[in-house]
Amino acid sequence: MATSKSVTDDEAERIDHYLGQGTYDDWHNFDVEAATQLRRKKHMDDTLWRCHPMLTKLSPYGTDWVEKLQTDCGRAIDLIKQKKKPDPEQFDGLRQIFPVALDAADLLLSFAESIPEMWVILGAAITPVIGLNLAIKRLQNELSELKEKLREAEKEEKSVWAKSAISVAITCIELAIPELGLAEKVAGAAVEFFMTDSKLARATKGVKVTAEAVEKVEKLGHKVHFVAGKAGKGFTVVGFVFDAAEVLEAHGKVKEIQELMDEAAKTLKEVEERAPEALHAYQKLDNIFAAGAGKVRQESDAKSRERDLVIEAYDYSLIKPVAWKLV
Repeated sequence: MATSKSVTDDEAERIDHYLGQGTYDDWHNFDVEAATQLRRKKHMDDTLWRCHPMLTKLSPYGTDWVEKLQTDCGRAIDLIKQKKKPDPEQFDGLRQIFPVALDAADLLLSFAESIPEMWVILGAAITPVIGLNLAIKRLQNELSELKEKLREAEKEEKSVWAKSAISVAITCIELAIPELGLAEKVAGAAVEFFMTDSKLARATKGVKVTAEAVEKVEKLGHKVHFVAGKAGKGFTVVGFVFDAAEVLEAHGKVKEIQELMDEAAKTLKEVEERAPEALHAYQKLDNIFAAGAGKVRQESDAKSRERDLVIEAYDYSLIKPVAWKLV
C-alpha cells in the first residue's frame, strides 16, 4: 500500500493531474498524521492497560476510521502509481472525511493521554468505590445462592411455621437483590466515568441513587420478623437470617443454609461499612473529573458526532474496502 514516503515527484504530479491540484499535499499530510496517530494508539493501549484493563474499552480512540481511510486512500494512490486513474469523485469523498476523522481521533487520543496522570491523582478516590462495587457483587451472588437453597428447603418442609420463616427470608432477598443491582451498577460507574460523558452527566444523581439503594438493603437486612412456631414457641427472622437448626426440619440442608446465611450477613456488614467512604469518594471523583478530563471528553464526543455525520453523508464504510472505479 502506498504511503507518503513511497511516492516520487513524478507520481505526485500525476496524483494532482488525475485527482485535482493540491490532492497530493492533502493526502501526504493526512497520511503522515494518520501514521502518528496509530503510533499514539499503540502506546495508549499499553499505558491504559497498566492503569486498569477496563480503560482499554476506550481503544481505538477513533483511529479505526483513520486507519481505514489511510488504507483506502493508499490503494487509490497505488493505482495511480500503476498509471491507472481512480474515480476523482470517489477520492474527493475520502478527502472530505479524512480531516474530520483525524481531528476526532486527535481529541480522543488527547483525552486518553490525560488519563494516566489523573489516574494517579484519583487512585485514592477510585479504590473505595471499586471496593464497594466488588462487595455488592459478592453479596448479590451469595443471596442468589441462598435464595435457591431456601426454595429447595421450602418445598421439603411440612410445617407451616417453618415455611413462614423461609418465606420471610426469601421475600427479603427478593427485595434486596434489585436494589443491590442498582447500587452495584452506579458504584461501578466510577471507573466508567472515563468511558462516556453521559456517565458524568448522571454522576450527582448516581451518588444519591447509590446511597438510597444501600440504605434500603441495610434496612431489609436488619428488619426483624417474628414467626409463631410449634407449642407456642416463636422464631425470629432478622432480614434473611434465622437459626436454621431451630427452624428447619430438612436437617440435611441445615448446615449448608446456615453457612450461606452467615456469609451473606457478613458481606452485608462489609457493604454497610464501605458505603459511606465510597460514596464520599464517588462525589470527589465526580468533582475532579468535571473540572478536567470531562470537558475534553465532551469536546471529543462532539467532534466524533461531526465525523459520523460526514461519514453518513458519503456512505462510507468502516468494514468494506472502497471498490475503486477506474475512469
